[in-house]
Amino acid sequence: MRKLTEEYSADGRWLFIRVGKHAIPDSASERVLDGNYGVLYDINLTLSNPTSDTKNVKVMFDPTAGIAGVASIIDGQFYGKSHVVGTRELPLASFRLSPGERRQVRVNTLPLATRCQFYDLAGLDRTGMNCPSNTGLPLATKAR
Repeated sequence: MRKLTEEYSADGRWLFIRVGKHAIPDSASERVLDGNYGVLYDINLTLSNPTSDTKNVKVMFDPTAGIAGVASIIDGQFYGKSHVVGTRELPLASFRLSPGERRQVRVNTLPLATRCQFYDLAGLDRTGMNCPSNTGLPLATKAR
């Protein structure tokens, strides 16, 4: 499990929380886990609204490196989709923040491999599967 703590202010720029971008070393086998598939991320996210207006803050899934799947539990609610195409953001959760409000949000998520990525990871032949050429590191979670 990887634990992360992040903060987002509704009057600032988007916050990108990169999940799966940096390989996790496995000291037992002296290898790395590219994409971090199957690694649970426990993200404590603080949302704040320092403005005088009510703001809606969204937690979105953005598969920046191609086709990916998402499985997340955000404040106890499950959100999942098995096939999201890169460059298309998928809204997961939305929070309405009153002026001056701060809110703690817990996000649990793990990088999911698509069928094509699974075949690549397992070293299996995917001939005839109609897979895109770029099935690299897929997962990014963001708040806006």
